[in-house]
Amino acid sequence: MDIIDQVLANAFTKRTALAEGALQGDPGPRGLSAYQVALNNGFAGTEIEWLDSLKGEGGVTTAPINVTNTILGSAYPVGSIIPAGTSMEEIWRKVFNPVVPPTYLAPLLSLAGTTPLVREIGEDLNIILTPTFTQRDGGALTQYRLSKNGANFFTGASATPQNDTLQLTVNTTYQAAADYGQGPIKNDSANQPHPNGRIPAGNVQSGTVVYTPQRRSFFGRLINNTIPDSNALVRALTQNLLNAQNGSVMAATVQAGDMGVCFAYPATLRNPTSITQAGFMNMDVKDAFTEITITVEGANGYLPIEYKVLYNINDLPFPANDTFTLTI
Repeated sequence: MDIIDQVLANAFTKRTALAEGALQGDPGPRGLSAYQVALNNGFAGTEIEWLDSLKGEGGVTTAPINVTNTILGSAYPVGSIIPAGTSMEEIWRKVFNPVVPPTYLAPLLSLAGTTPLVREIGEDLNIILTPTFTQRDGGALTQYRLSKNGANFFTGASATPQNDTLQLTVNTTYQAAADYGQGPIKNDSANQPHPNGRIPAGNVQSGTVVYTPQRRSFFGRLINNTIPDSNALVRALTQNLLNAQNGSVMAATVQAGDMGVCFAYPATLRNPTSITQAGFMNMDVKDAFTEITITVEGANGYLPIEYKVLYNINDLPFPANDTFTLTI
């Protein structure tokens, strides 16, 4: 190994250790510069002359160099071989100014639907499904498809919003897909074409938009002493909660002069764990309520199911506003 090869090997080893964090602990003695290593190995001349010796016809490797250590980001990974006759200028340029390849990003597709996605069962929907195709480094969009519950709903040459109308009685799922062409070749940091990683023609899918039907619970004030024992009277209650579950809380507000309060929810849920009255020191007044079971329809008269109805009707009107809180 001649002087230049030794300088190069020392530079690789030192730069690699620094780059990979291998040199740790207390600082050691200052190492020799590459120029001093050259002097120690027989080079005669000034530092300027040594730098000049790294250029031109004389500044080449005399034998292949097997790279066993490398600088992070270097053009010479471990296991590669630098051929004999490679100019030092080329080696230093690649090591200290490595070419950075471009980053290629594949297209994206998203789909948004009119909110809210959870609706009362039987509700009539008029929704808009809006796709967003982001080309990034892929080719232009060539075909757009929208499916509904797994079946094709729309196919077109562009990703355009689509309308749909339906009565929501079961989960309804929409998903979009798009085909796109091959993307362009990008340049690397040396402004040279770099086709590795180029985005080929392909397709991309969006996430799903799912509309979910749920039963609505009803609660609120009773302005007279009529027992809420019908579908119409229950659905006329002024407050409601969609998709009540065991543990859900409903707070019914009554006003001075009202005669009572009522709660109604699907009978598939458990009995209330408590009903508290704010104007009665938040004590549990569940035992003061009467429970009956009636059938209550979904939206637009959709299939009725059994509901628990709990009500309390006073002999005299409420003297002041109050709040009753039921916990299922």
